[in-house]
Amino acid sequence: MSDPRLNHPTCAECAYFQSNGATSGTCHRYPPSFAGEHPAEHHTWRFPAVTSFSWCGEFAPDGNAGPR
Repeated sequence: MSDPRLNHPTCAECAYFQSNGATSGTCHRYPPSFAGEHPAEHHTWRFPAVTSFSWCGEFAPDGNAGPR
């Protein structure tokens, strides 16, 4: 039996993916999340870093992104 994970479309094919290199990028499906240190004046908000070959259950074909 084949591995079902191999049949999923990848982040590189998703409308929410923004590439920042050959095999990496960020996912823009949801708003950025807090990623920083305390005290609060050193905080940063970031989109999750993903690889272009990752996948998830929120895939949207490129060009079809929008509220769900």
